[in-house]
Amino acid sequence: MKRKLISQRNSLTLTLPKNWVKERNLNSKDEIDLVEEGDSIIINSGKKETKKEFTIDVSDYSEILIRNLLNQMYILSANKIIIRSNKQSKLVLCEKLSSLFLVGFEVIEKTKDKVILEALAIPSKDNLDQFILKIFNFLDSNFIFLRESFQKNDKHIYNEIKRDTKKISQYRNICKRILLDDPTNPIENKMLLEMINYLTEINHLLFHLVEEKIKVAQKLVEELEEIFNLIKKSYFKKDLDAIQHSQDKIERKLSEKNQTIYPILRNFYNLLISITPVALKTS
Repeated sequence: MKRKLISQRNSLTLTLPKNWVKERNLNSKDEIDLVEEGDSIIINSGKKETKKEFTIDVSDYSEILIRNLLNQMYILSANKIIIRSNKQSKLVLCEKLSSLFLVGFEVIEKTKDKVILEALAIPSKDNLDQFILKIFNFLDSNFIFLRESFQKNDKHIYNEIKRDTKKISQYRNICKRILLDDPTNPIENKMLLEMINYLTEINHLLFHLVEEKIKVAQKLVEELEEIFNLIKKSYFKKDLDAIQHSQDKIERKLSEKNQTIYPILRNFYNLLISITPVALKTS
């Protein structure tokens, strides 16, 4: 979309797209924020868009699809979700899933064929770093659970890593919702979204190893833990040396061609790539 600059006394002005202004209910003399990103300027209206409301009938959908739909509506900044079904069991399932994954949502109305969920308290961007730290910390715990999975009660370890996996899903949803709803830093936000996806995938791989009772040597798990903690340091300390150290260790382990941990190592590598711009920006 192009706009011509208009000369006005000693300054230049431009017009904003009519639909954009209308959607954000902007008026003359309203204030907007301008954010410089290199050669670009990002315009932030400072006003919330119209509340997003989704209506869906889940009567014929599987549990997996229902869970995915609820997660995606949450990530897409839904404020209200109206769920319909002619099967009471599906509505009960939606209530359960919302309590697990839709942080800040509550049931505000319930009938025999409908449940209405509404966002009453959505986490803000001010706490984004804390939510990302939560994901790293739960993953850190799950590496420890993997190391202990063949030394202690298997069922106990499985339940612990399953619980942490649900928690990671919660914080993943929160982070994605915040980042997709924030227009001010598109490049950095894209990198953070990729990082969160790789962290989530690494956790799924760990959970799979425990769930399928796939044995991994303790020394090997300790090496994975060491690499993961270096990657964590790379992100939170903005440390390029830690990135280099992590990359060297990943490449050495990849050269061993261990098929059991190969997917984890590949996700480690991609995770590093997504983190590097943060360290580079502040180094």
